[in-house]
Amino acid sequence: MTVTNNSIPAATDVSGNPNGNVPQSYQIVVYNDKGKIVKSAKNEHGSPDVTVSTGDMPDGNYFLHIIQGSNVVEKQVMVRH
Repeated sequence: MTVTNNSIPAATDVSGNPNGNVPQSYQIVVYNDKGKIVKSAKNEHGSPDVTVSTGDMPDGNYFLHIIQGSNVVEKQVMVRH
């Protein structure tokens, strides 16, 4: 898994296909610093990438959970505009 935090456009890209294998289904859940879910997305039609827009999120620290089956990868991301 790779996470790329881009400032323009205001989005976070997540790639679930780092080894070039057949893409698998996964879900992205973004939590704010209080533990509330602020965004969620799933990869569509076997696509290896998911883009989560951060343009409408206030600046701050967030926790990105990448869920694939029973595996969960947690990443902390900072949103700055």
